[in-house]
Amino acid sequence: DAINYYVGSFKFALPAELHPVKWAADRSIDFLNSAAKDDSPFLLWFSTELPHAPLAPPAPYCYNYDPDDVPPPIRDDKELDLLPPHFQALYEQKDIDISPHRPESAAHYYGLIEMIDDQVGRILASLKENGLDEDTIILVTADHGEALGDHHMWGKGPYHYDSVVRVPLLISWPKRFPSGQTHSGVVSLVDMAPTLLDLAGVPIPEGKVPPEPVS
Repeated sequence: DAINYYVGSFKFALPAELHPVKWAADRSIDFLNSAAKDDSPFLLWFSTELPHAPLAPPAPYCYNYDPDDVPPPIRDDKELDLLPPHFQALYEQKDIDISPHRPESAAHYYGLIEMIDDQVGRILASLKENGLDEDTIILVTADHGEALGDHHMWGKGPYHYDSVVRVPLLISWPKRFPSGQTHSGVVSLVDMAPTLLDLAGVPIPEGKVPPEPVS
């Protein structure tokens, strides 16, 4: 049910070498090895659902973070009384206490992020090995974070706390962009596709979204 889905946390039974994220990275590297053989433009989209509930990293990632060492959730015991009623309703719909699950869930969440970092690192290394790193636009982002008990919430919404909405957005193009720049303002993922198309010199489609069906 929804409750177990959100607090589900366990150790993935198969080794990291057989995890779907490793498989997707392997296929991405195969693609780059092929793309390096000609000068044609290419688009590679490495996508993973993780980190996402159920939080189940494989070894060694499920052991890399001690549940006793993870920082506690950010919350105040009285804040639910001060927030709109849907916060209290979301809290009460979980008919089990999520507190005992939180340390292990957080440790496994961090483990999943580390596993993804390692696979992205392999893809970036392949770009460099194939001589594609200087003139390739690289963008890393996510759709949302995880509340993990912050403000007594779990999952991703409807609540716009930092742990849910502040996702990474990194973009690199060594041939064109100076490194080390940061932006602290609000950025919308809605503009991600038009920005990439503009950088690539590809016309941005116009019209209604989604497009009207052809009769």
